[in-house]
Amino acid sequence: AADSRMDLAAVKWVAVAPVDGSTAIHSSIMLNRRSTGELLATMDADPITAARTAAMSAIAAQHLARPDSRSIAFIGCGTQARSH
Repeated sequence: AADSRMDLAAVKWVAVAPVDGSTAIHSSIMLNRRSTGELLATMDADPITAARTAAMSAIAAQHLARPDSRSIAFIGCGTQARSH
């Protein structure tokens, strides 16, 4: 993603690896000055990804649920289940 008005560019790196019979997923965000490429920050994106994924599920539920719906259920495990 890039924003010329803020002079920022960002990239999200997602690493998926088999670990002890399951799958480990980790992500990082690198933020750069758009005009020079200077690295401004490197961030752990796991918490950001978890919050964004849960937020998108909530927005989808608001727009796709029947108007008379009063509850929602999520079935999952790991980080996504906790964030939801």
